[in-house]
Amino acid sequence: MRLNKTLDPSHCGFEWIASNARISDAATVAGLLSKFRSARARTALDILLNRNPEDCVNLEDTIGVGQLINSLMKCNSEISAARLAERNPAIHVVPTDTRAAARLFNSLRKVDEEQASNVLGQLTAVNTADAGALAFRIGQLQAGGATQAISEILASEPEKRVDLRNAGALAQLITALRNFGAHDTISALLERDLITHVKLQETRGVIQLMAQLRQTSGAEEVATRIASLWADRIDVKNPRIVAQALKECRGVGSLEAVAMILSRNPVAHVQIDDVYAVSELLTELRNLNKFEAVGDLADRLISVVDLQNPVKVAAILRVLRLAGADRTISVLLARHPEQQAKLEDPGDVAQLIRQLKSVSDHAVSVLLARHPEQHAKLEDPGDVAQLIRQLKSVSAVRAISRLLARHPEVSVSVVNERAVRRLLKQLLQIGERKASDILMRRAMDSGAYLPEHLKAYGRNSDGLAAEPWSWDQLFAENS
Repeated sequence: MRLNKTLDPSHCGFEWIASNARISDAATVAGLLSKFRSARARTALDILLNRNPEDCVNLEDTIGVGQLINSLMKCNSEISAARLAERNPAIHVVPTDTRAAARLFNSLRKVDEEQASNVLGQLTAVNTADAGALAFRIGQLQAGGATQAISEILASEPEKRVDLRNAGALAQLITALRNFGAHDTISALLERDLITHVKLQETRGVIQLMAQLRQTSGAEEVATRIASLWADRIDVKNPRIVAQALKECRGVGSLEAVAMILSRNPVAHVQIDDVYAVSELLTELRNLNKFEAVGDLADRLISVVDLQNPVKVAAILRVLRLAGADRTISVLLARHPEQQAKLEDPGDVAQLIRQLKSVSDHAVSVLLARHPEQHAKLEDPGDVAQLIRQLKSVSAVRAISRLLARHPEVSVSVVNERAVRRLLKQLLQIGERKASDILMRRAMDSGAYLPEHLKAYGRNSDGLAAEPWSWDQLFAENS
């Protein structure tokens, strides 16, 4: 239940919580102290502080302990914060949880330098030959605000020792160094012989590395040479890999590498079962002005489509539209998917309507003449909402009426609040107030949904809004 000036004008609720809250959880206590302080609930604050949570909290929650130290300091309870630090929370730091340790380090620096130094020692202990581990440590330390620890790590010049073979790990390291502003360290790293050492068979890692080199000043020559060596090693059966490789080679200006990849005829070899991966390749081919290749790949895509699957057809139509493959769209429509699509899933049919209306009004009319509203399963409120929305978009008023005559408001599941909200919105937009009220009541009774106007005071068992009340009244009634 919310606590605010309306519900708790005298802070009775705050004070009850302060007296009864479990104080073994550091994060909970820190949150309560922050809430009491912002609400100026001084009595509640004193009650909680007088329970000495610094002596009771579990020290294994490193992040929570750091948060509690910060909260105690903001409440001017330096003595309590110091007592908490004296319990030696540093010994509970998990070496692999760098982010939590970094946050604790920053908190301990405010009250106990010795404890902070113990944590700092653990933070800077990292295998600087492992690019991935080093990148992760720097990222976690920065997220925790432990910039001093990062500086100490970089002072040992790890760029001279780090293993260069793992391209993905190198990409992560360059990213972490750039985010920290360690541009000199990046430059020193790139002065080493990456081309000889990087394993080019790790395609995804090389793609990541190319993306980072593309953003790094002074790395143009290294990036171009890697692209040229790598182009004949990529897997031309994977459309997403091919698309990303073309993008990165184009990005570093290696037209030679682009030509080499295209000479391997990926259009004829890529697998086409993942429509959206193929879409990425179509986009990249279009960016390269390879329109004939776009057409050939688009033709392959529609050659295997199941015309009974409305969501697959919809996805392909969308991809073809984005690729500007108008001729292929015409070929697909000539096979009349609107006459063959299964109509049981309202969400899938809605997606098909959405795509068809962009390319063929006639196809939409044919699909609607099959009365999808009569065949649709009325189980998922989100899917039903999608169908109503798309039927509205094509002015299919009669279809909507027939769908509503099946009373989806009493049939759909009400366990998913977001999906229920979508259907409620559509029902209200078409003026179906009664159906909306029925659905809302079902959702409220299930506990899955509570309208905004009922959240302040709750609702009675009859579904109506409860009368306004306050914590003062509750305590007065129970006294």
